[in-house]
Parts: sequence; C-alpha cells; structure tokens
Amino acid sequence: TLKNQFELPILFYFLIAFIYGRGTINQLDIVFAWIFVFSRYIHAYVRLSSNYVRNRAKIFIFGFLFLLVGWVNFLIN
Repeated sequence: TLKNQFELPILFYFLIAFIYGRGTINQLDIVFAWIFVFSRYIHAYVRLSSNYVRNRAKIFIFGFLFLLVGWVNFLIN
C-alpha cells in the first residue's frame, strides 16, 4: 500500500533529529542516511514504473536495513 512510503521516513526523520541533537555527527551517520535516501528514491521509481513487487520489496528491505543499522549505530554511540 501507499502508507509504507511514509512509515520508514518518519523513523528516519527522528533518527536525524536525535543525531543532530546529540551533536556528534560522524561520517558513518551521513553515509547511512544517504544510502537510505537513495533507496527511497529507487523504491519510488520502481513503484511508479514497473511496480514489480519483488524488486520493490528488495529495495525496501535494503533501505530498512540501513535505517536499522543507523539506529543501532546511534544507540551504541
């Protein structure tokens, strides 16, 4: 459904706000953030073009994993 386009970005926005609020942004945080953003663009492109669910799911999981790793990295630091 369309709502999955809006669920992960909310978690991403919270993560970025927390990282920024902590004041210790490092290179790894930036890399994880950009990979997640690119994965969302690719996910939207696949949804609007072929809408092949298997490809969309792979890209969604890829982005989710980088968001999850970003949260783990935040919690560890």
